[in-house]
Amino acid sequence: MYATRIRVGVLIGLASVVLVVALSYAGALLATGSEREALRLLMSHDVETRKQGASLVTHASVPNAWQYMADSLLGRSSSVSGADPSMGPELDAGVRESFVYALGRSARACFFDAIATVLQTESDPHVRIAAWTAAARLAADRFRQLASDTPPPEDAWERAARAAAWLELADMRGVTDLLRAAAEGT
Repeated sequence: MYATRIRVGVLIGLASVVLVVALSYAGALLATGSEREALRLLMSHDVETRKQGASLVTHASVPNAWQYMADSLLGRSSSVSGADPSMGPELDAGVRESFVYALGRSARACFFDAIATVLQTESDPHVRIAAWTAAARLAADRFRQLASDTPPPEDAWERAARAAAWLELADMRGVTDLLRAAAEGT
């Protein structure tokens, strides 16, 4: 009787270990599959599909997809395994804006330099607007330094975006710019 209980206990213990290992392995496979799918979407030749890929990665932990987007924003060949080297820099401003937003949502401070570069080099105002909030979300101290080192933008929308980024950090210093933009409808 006692030996039977021990055998049952051992069998339950072994089954538990097998179940835990199987679930861990299945989780890893699912993560790999979702990252593969995200990269497939991000490397599509269709603009809307690339935006969809950026939207997908805002809700998942997909480091290779984030790195691919950062590389695309910086105009360099991606170091990500399986990336199409012929893709080059992202040419569509709407996709760049989506990439910036997704990187900001990643909460990975390692992408701050890519976002800071976008703020310094990007010609499209919508992308720069997204970059201010992304910078604040990625690294608060570095955002504060960048914002204090950068002269106030001439564009009212970009001033409002920088103010909104300050609010992300619970800093009220840009509220007057936000209120002015709302009052003027800019």
